[in-house]
Amino acid sequence: MSDEPETQVAPTADVGGVGVFHNYRLDQRLGHEELALVYVATHMTLDRRVQIRILRRSDWVSVSRFQLAGRLAARLSHPHLVPVIDAGHDPQVGDFMVMPDLGARPLDQLLASGPLEPLLAVRITAQIGAALDYLHTQGIIHRDIQPCHIAVTDQGTAYLGNLSLAVAPDGPDLSELIDADVLTPYAAPEQTLRPGSATPALDIYALGVVLHEMLFGTLPPPDLASQPFASEQPDLIEIEQVMRRMLAHAPLQRYGSAASVTAALRHCLRQLLDSEQPEMNEERWDATAEWLENPLETVMEPLLDRDVLRRSRARADMIHRTGSVRRLLDRWSRQGLLRRRQLGQLIQPEHVVSYNAYRYRLEVSYDRRGAPFSRVRPIGDSVADDVGAPLPDRWSVLVPDAEPFVAVAPTPWPIPGSRRLVSCTVCDGAIQLPCAACDGSGVGRVRRSGAAGSCAQCSGRGEITCTACEGRGNQIEEVVFLWSRRAVREQAADETPGPPQHSMQAQDMVVFDGPIELRDPRWLQIAPLRGLVEQAMRTAEADERPLAARLEVRGVPVTEVNYVRNQRRGTMWLVGFDHRVTGDRSVYDWERAALYGAVLALLVVLVALALVWRSA
Repeated sequence: MSDEPETQVAPTADVGGVGVFHNYRLDQRLGHEELALVYVATHMTLDRRVQIRILRRSDWVSVSRFQLAGRLAARLSHPHLVPVIDAGHDPQVGDFMVMPDLGARPLDQLLASGPLEPLLAVRITAQIGAALDYLHTQGIIHRDIQPCHIAVTDQGTAYLGNLSLAVAPDGPDLSELIDADVLTPYAAPEQTLRPGSATPALDIYALGVVLHEMLFGTLPPPDLASQPFASEQPDLIEIEQVMRRMLAHAPLQRYGSAASVTAALRHCLRQLLDSEQPEMNEERWDATAEWLENPLETVMEPLLDRDVLRRSRARADMIHRTGSVRRLLDRWSRQGLLRRRQLGQLIQPEHVVSYNAYRYRLEVSYDRRGAPFSRVRPIGDSVADDVGAPLPDRWSVLVPDAEPFVAVAPTPWPIPGSRRLVSCTVCDGAIQLPCAACDGSGVGRVRRSGAAGSCAQCSGRGEITCTACEGRGNQIEEVVFLWSRRAVREQAADETPGPPQHSMQAQDMVVFDGPIELRDPRWLQIAPLRGLVEQAMRTAEADERPLAARLEVRGVPVTEVNYVRNQRRGTMWLVGFDHRVTGDRSVYDWERAALYGAVLALLVVLVALALVWRSA
C-alpha cells in the first residue's frame, strides 16, 4: 500500500456539527475504515440521516478502489446489499460516498459480546449468501467478506457492503496491491489479486469463516478438517459439517453457491426452525397444498406486523391439513339459503395454495423551488448583505419547517446573501413624487360647488411620499424563488389472478404504515411497489423534488382452491380470516334459486288474483 499521507478532511465549519459540505452536515464521526472516514450526517434540504464515507487516501489505487465500490453499489440492486444514494468529488473533502442510515450495527461489534444464537447466525448467513449469489450472477466476486463489512439491524436483517476489492467486468486492475496488505484471516488459501484468479469459491470460504465466528466466537483453525467437533450439540455438529465443506482447501470441494449452503444449514436446524415458527408444519399438510411467500414478505418481513403474518400462516397451516378444505366448504354451504349443500363433498380439490395478497398506498410530498429571479421591495427592517460571495444553490436554502404532506401555496422565498441596497425604482431616490390627482399643482376642485381648492390627495403640497420605498429613497433588491409543496397519493395491488378486489378490500388490514426512503433499492424487488416508486419519480415536475414518502400496506390472507366437479374444472377462493368463499357459479345452488323464484312468482300471482277477485 502507498505510504502517501492521508488526506485531511476540512469541510466548512458549522456550529453544532463537525462540518458542512455538498449540502450535507457532518454530525458525528463514527470511525474509520481502511480507505475512508465514516460519519453520521444529515442531508440539510431533505432533513434525512445518512452515513458518509470520505476517502482518506489520495494514491490512485485507493481512489480507484473507492470509486469502484461506489459505482458497483449504485448500479446493483439487492435487499441485502448496502445501497449508495450519492457519490462524487468535493473540493473541500475529496471523494465521498453517501449511504442511507440503515439503523444497523457492524457484525464485528455484535461479536464483541460473544457468539450469536444459531438461528440468528444462520439467518445472517442466508441473507449475506443471497447477496453473494446475486453478485456472482452479475460477474462480481466480493473478495473481502468479513464481519466489519456486514451490518445487522435489531430485527436481524443483514446487509453486505464495501465492494472496494471486488472483481468486476469493468473494474480496475488491482494487481499492484500487495496481497499481504489487503488479505485478511477470512480470505481463502488460494486468494490472490492476480487478474483472472477470482472465483465464487473465494466468497463461499470467507462466508464459512464468518459463520464459524458467529457460532463459536473464534476464527476456525487452519486445519479444521482434522480437528474434533467444537460442539456436542447434534444441530451444531451438523452445521460444523457444512462449514467444513465451505472451508475446504480445494475450491472445487466447496459448495457451488450460497443458496446450497443456506439449504444445508436450514436442514440442520429444521427442528429449531419449526419451533421458532410453530404456525406452519408442512409435514401434516395435504399433498395438494402449497404456501407461496409473497415477495413483500421476503424483503420487508422485519417491518411488517408480525402478528398478522403469524395468524395468516397459522390459517394456511389449518386449511392445508387433510380434509380441512372440504369441512370449511361444508360449513360455509350450511350458512346460506342459496349456497350449494355439501359443497365440500361435491368437489375434488386438485391444488390448494395459500398466500397473502397486498395492496399499497404511497403518499409522496414534493418540494418545488422555481428558478431564482430578482425582486425589489421596501427596506423595512432588512439589512443589506455582503454580496461578494457566491450565492448558495436554492435547494440548500432552509425553508420553514412545515409538515411534509400539507400543501403550501407558492411563496416567494429569499436566497440568503442576495440582498443589496438600490435606489428606488419608482422615485429614483427623490422620496417625493408629483401628486397624480392634481398633476403637482396642489389645487383640486370641490365636488359639489366645483370651486377650486386644495387637493385632497396631497393636501395642497403637490407631492406625495413614494409608497414603493416608503419614503426612504432606497429599496432592497434580492434574489428569490417561489417555494411550494404538494402531496400526491398513488395506489397499486399485487397482480395476482385472485378473487375480486372488493372481496379482499373488505377484509384486509394494515401490516405496515410509516415513512420510507424512495431510493431504497428494496422496493425494486416488489413489482407493484416498484411501479409506484417509479411513478413517483416521474411525477416530479420541473424544479421539483420528492421531499418525503409514506407507505401504507394492507394485506389479506387468500387460499385458492382449484378443483374438479362433474369432470369440469373450476376455481374458488377462501378470503380473510373468516374464510369467505367467492368463486364461480358452482358455489351456489341455482336450481334451488330457480325453484324459490318460481314459488315467489306464483305467490305474487295468487295475491294479485285475490286482490282482483275482492275488488270485483
